[in-house]
Amino acid sequence: MCIRMWYTIERNISTSTQDPFTIEHRVGVGGGSINESYRVEGMGQYYFVKVNAAERLDMFIAEAKGLEALASVRAMRVPLPICWGIAAWLSTWILQMLAHT
Repeated sequence: MCIRMWYTIERNISTSTQDPFTIEHRVGVGGGSINESYRVEGMGQYYFVKVNAAERLDMFIAEAKGLEALASVRAMRVPLPICWGIAAWLSTWILQMLAHT
């Protein structure tokens, strides 16, 4: 992934949360075959980042809307969508990183 994409992700997180954010560490997260996924951390915050081709942005928006609907009924804890968009010709979706329990 290119540096420009990570810079855009930092800026999008900062804008969406209204808190400064700089990625200090990132690691690839396995388990899926459709998207590339990463755990990013910085400034005491942790996020889950999904990346795919730009034309897959609608898929991320649909997933975000689904999580928002699940969160609204409060039946279970789900990660909150932070933001999504296009960064360096790729679609990105940033979610709250839930701690393992």
